[in-house]
Amino acid sequence: MTKRLSETSSSMRLCRQRLPFLPITKGDRPFAVIMLDIMIDCINHNLRTKLDVTLYSSTVGIMIRLISYLSKSRTRMKYHWPELWRSLLSFIRFLTQYAEQLRSIAYIDTLVCDTVNLLTLCLTQSEMFVPDANSIDDLFYKIVESSSQLAGFRDAYALQRSSAADNMATLIGAGEHFKQSLQAANGKTKNVSPTEVMKAIKDGYETLSIGAREGTDQWHPYREADNKVELKKIARVVAADARLLGLSSG
Repeated sequence: MTKRLSETSSSMRLCRQRLPFLPITKGDRPFAVIMLDIMIDCINHNLRTKLDVTLYSSTVGIMIRLISYLSKSRTRMKYHWPELWRSLLSFIRFLTQYAEQLRSIAYIDTLVCDTVNLLTLCLTQSEMFVPDANSIDDLFYKIVESSSQLAGFRDAYALQRSSAADNMATLIGAGEHFKQSLQAANGKTKNVSPTEVMKAIKDGYETLSIGAREGTDQWHPYREADNKVELKKIARVVAADARLLGLSSG
């Protein structure tokens, strides 16, 4: 199915009623990147302290499946990848800021670990599915920029003792590596320009050693029987929307 999503193209217009907006696209695009657009909008537009963990777990899970397939098949796909990096790191900032309220929600720890795994998968495998170097550089830039926030996220959810501990260490380690490159090149890590940071990133690639951790791109196969409640909810919403559309068109 994921292979078909990457090989089949169509034109699709996404709703643009709420900020932040994704870039406007024209013409046919692979269904895989259209799905990524939908997942990004889902993450960006449903943030609340009473987080719908089931919704977000499904969203992150779909992204892991898509990115994993693109990486393993070495399918470099044209896409506004920086929007994905931005969305994931914004979500991590939200999870950190409201950790006190969110930690009591069932299965939040699983969602947190899956989010770490997804971001690590992007960081360690981006060369396999991102066709342009600028988008890869942008991811590393954002990781460096967010290094202190990632450390706060780790501490807020005690990720040092979780199944995502190694991947969390990979994210923080990458940020620290480039900070050291920046320190060596400029003698400082504060009050530096974006240009200086980007140069340190490009220079620091040669000495960076990271790899995908075992299990990062693994998931449980989808079983309809395990998702009956969610599927019934979806069916009710679809039926209600269909009735409204029928009334409005009549």
